[in-house]
Amino acid sequence: MPITFIHKQDLLSIKVVDPIKEGDFDEYTRNLNIIFGLQKQFYLLIDLTELEEVPYKFIIKQGLYMKRMQKYVKKWVGASSVVFRKPSTANIINLAFSIKKPVKPNLITQDLKEAIDFLTKHKESIINMD
Repeated sequence: MPITFIHKQDLLSIKVVDPIKEGDFDEYTRNLNIIFGLQKQFYLLIDLTELEEVPYKFIIKQGLYMKRMQKYVKKWVGASSVVFRKPSTANIINLAFSIKKPVKPNLITQDLKEAIDFLTKHKESIINMD
């Protein structure tokens, strides 16, 4: 499968590579459902930099899935970052998020280091509140 999950402590890193096949999204959501089922807070990094083009079908399915899972996202996701290769795709997602804000802090970027720093900053702010 071209979607790799790495779950270490409270970081869930998902890397998606070409080619994405029709059944891959179902496998992807099954894996995410398992993570949500752990009922532990985590920080989500989705790395799409290996994709030449992110299929719009994937983006729409992702949005619908997250909307369906919103109560779990609110409860268990501390923050999320999505890393795209092309600015045009990142701009489309940012436009969508300007209309419907994410329920948790989110960064859309083309820079993997920036994405990781964003998650680290949010994790540290939660720790410092305790």
